[in-house]
Amino acid sequence: MTITSKIKKRKNAQGLNKLKKYLREISGAKVEVGFLGNETYDHPRNTEGWSYAEMMGFHELAVDFTDRRKIFKQTSISHKKDIANFAKDILIKDLKTSLIRPIRKPDKALDDIGFHIKSKIENTFGKVTPLVPPNKYATIKKKGHGKPMVEDGTLMKGLGVRNTISKSIKKTR
Repeated sequence: MTITSKIKKRKNAQGLNKLKKYLREISGAKVEVGFLGNETYDHPRNTEGWSYAEMMGFHELAVDFTDRRKIFKQTSISHKKDIANFAKDILIKDLKTSLIRPIRKPDKALDDIGFHIKSKIENTFGKVTPLVPPNKYATIKKKGHGKPMVEDGTLMKGLGVRNTISKSIKKTR
């Protein structure tokens, strides 16, 4: 008696290969959010020609001539769980759908996560918190409002997202 069998190729086998490729590409990949280029902070009071990154560094580290305004640290403290859950949900969704339809590129998932973080940082601008003190009276009088780190939106427009797969800096989706 002879027993023979055939293995039929299934669509899911191709899906598994795509899933493995996705996991290989995203493993160890990173997303960065912040002032990532060397663009100069274009503002009349920036007479020294500092970059966005330098300007925010002065605030995060409280260099002598600036008030300490830790926007990034405050965002990471306030939204740590939300950001982690968002990232987990995005990746789980991608993994679950990979077996039934073409999987999207991992850099798109990283971009989604990056833009979520970026929105949390943008929402921290203008809020008084333990790490972002209120403006001084003279500043409020000059600006016409008391929102720290908000004048005309120039600083926020410098925020970007970059992932280690595509490596390009994106300001908007």
